Amino acid sequence: MAQFPALPLFTDAYLGDTTHLTTIEHGTYLLLLMAAWRSKDCKLPDDDKLLARYTKLSNAQWQRIKPIIIPFFTIENGFIFQLRLLDELDTVKRLTMQRSNAGKASALKRKNRQSTSVATEEQRDLAPTPTLTPIKKTKEKKGERITKEWCLQEDNISYAKDKGFMNGQIQDLGESFKDYWLADSTPKSHKKDWDAAFRTWVRNAVKFQGGNNDEIGDRIR
Repeated sequence: MAQFPALPLFTDAYLGDTTHLTTIEHGTYLLLLMAAWRSKDCKLPDDDKLLARYTKLSNAQWQRIKPIIIPFFTIENGFIFQLRLLDELDTVKRLTMQRSNAGKASALKRKNRQSTSVATEEQRDLAPTPTLTPIKKTKEKKGERITKEWCLQEDNISYAKDKGFMNGQIQDLGESFKDYWLADSTPKSHKKDWDAAFRTWVRNAVKFQGGNNDEIGDRIR
C-alpha cells in the first residue's frame, strides 16, 4: 500500500506532455507512475521484466513501447524515476508533516485547557467555604423603672415654667410624678425616657388642674 494513497495528477500538464501518446501508451505511462508512487522513494527497478509486469504487457509489447515511455523518466543507479513525481512526493510529505504538527499542537492546547479547567475546579473545591456570620438582632430596649435618684433637670423645670407653673408647683409636680411611678408596678412603669414622661405629666397637669395624681397618671399610661 502506498504511503500516500492519493496520486497528484495535474491533468493540464499531463495532457500537454503526452499529446503524442496512443491509448495503450497512455495506460502504460500511467501504470508506471502509479507503481512508482506506491514504491519506496517513488522509484522502480530498471528491470524490463518487472516493468513489463507493472504495465500488464508482455515482454515483447514492453520492448516496442519502451522507447516512447522511458524518456519521461530518469535512469540512475539501477532505478527509473520521474522528477516531477519526486517533487510532488516532497510536497505531500511536507504538507502532511505540517498538518500533523498542527494537529499535535491543537491537541496539546486542548489538553492544557482541560488540565487548567480541572485544576481550577480542584482549587475551587479546596477553597474554604465562606461562613455567614448571623446578624444578631438587637432587642429593642423596653425601658426602665424610675429610680429614687431621679430628679428634675433644668430642661424639665423650664418646660414646666413655660406651661405656667411656679417653682414650688414644679417641685410638687416632680415629687408627685416620681412617687406615682415608684408605686406603680404595672408593665407601663417601664419607660425609655423619664424626662419625656415628665413633660407629658406636666401637659396633663395643665389639662386636669385640680385632679389627683391618679387621674394625671392614667393619661400618661
